[in-house]
Amino acid sequence: MILFYALVSIGTLERILPSVLNSTDKEKLDAARQFIAMSVPSYPDNKQICRHTGLNETKLGVGFKHFLGESPYDYFLHQKMLMAKEMLLSTDESIEMVSIKLNYWWATGFTREFKKHFGYSPSEFRGNHGRG
Repeated sequence: MILFYALVSIGTLERILPSVLNSTDKEKLDAARQFIAMSVPSYPDNKQICRHTGLNETKLGVGFKHFLGESPYDYFLHQKMLMAKEMLLSTDESIEMVSIKLNYWWATGFTREFKKHFGYSPSEFRGNHGRG
């Protein structure tokens, strides 16, 4: 286990693991991607994703990073923010209601995450797209 963390810390595991991923693993990674996208707005933890796909946590994390350029959670968050944009465009619900539907305890947390992700607030986004 110590060797595993040492390889991760120096970036070696990320270079070695993709060469040992077989086509079945790649299919499982695609299944994991789909499972995560279908789970929005709630993140299924990595153990649940692994149980669903048959991947182990190492192949899930490193494989995701290699093929999609981001962690499973970052992919989830991106999908969640895309859902937020769609909700902001397609409904007249308040930003507070959108944040609740996306499983945020506080609208300020949602607003902060949205702005961090896109560079503008949900209200700015709505204002620029004819809603608000």
